[in-house]
Amino acid sequence: MTEIGQELRQARERLGLTVETITERTMIPKKYLLALEEENYKVFPGEVYMKGALRKYASELGLDVQAIMDLYNRSTQNGLEETAPAPRTARKRKRKKTAIGRNLLVALLILLLAGCVYLIVQNLSERIPQSSPPPATNDKPEPQDNEPPAPPPEDLPQEPAQEEVSVERDTTSAEIRYLVRNAETLEAEMTFSGTCWISVHEDGKETYSGTLQRGQTRTAFAGQELRIRLGNPQVFSLTVCGKQVELPDTTRPYTMYIVKQ
Repeated sequence: MTEIGQELRQARERLGLTVETITERTMIPKKYLLALEEENYKVFPGEVYMKGALRKYASELGLDVQAIMDLYNRSTQNGLEETAPAPRTARKRKRKKTAIGRNLLVALLILLLAGCVYLIVQNLSERIPQSSPPPATNDKPEPQDNEPPAPPPEDLPQEPAQEEVSVERDTTSAEIRYLVRNAETLEAEMTFSGTCWISVHEDGKETYSGTLQRGQTRTAFAGQELRIRLGNPQVFSLTVCGKQVELPDTTRPYTMYIVKQ
């Protein structure tokens, strides 16, 4: 169990809650709650559903939902970056070896040139009479720095600023349609103050159809679109991605669409 799973379990135990109690409150199956605490994400049918369940679980425990999601995103990015250093290291080693070989070649050429100069000076000194002092030479090989040049510092990527989620009624559509912007996934939390029949479609697939009573809640998740059919709209309340939605003032049944932009 790593950081996210530990934080979820410790928060639940501090509140004195069981997994079964959380399941009753959030309608998230027990096996998915246990998978979140064990960080066994392969159990979920998809990442969209897993992220929605993680948000709902963290919110039910009173945790900072955005901090939990940021921690998950960083852990996912770190897992992808762990495979990258090997080729980079190999290139740096190859560059270092090439620089050292080049410096050694330059040093050998300098030594060869110094040897040639020395031989020329010796031949000239033998031809000049002994009364004349030999010509002085200051030809000395300059010291070479055999250390390879330091690689330029790499620019660190800057994280883009995250814009606030917004939920607005699409006034150009004849249907009851809400547009959600700047959200990774769609999460709709429904509460009921009386008896109401509903049906829920997540990305075109029906996931629930039935009658809910006063005090009950239902949460739906989708990657692109939610479709909700209501039989008794007056007892229905809706929150989308943490934003309270203003619903039409009508007693007649209707169908609403929640679409990610």
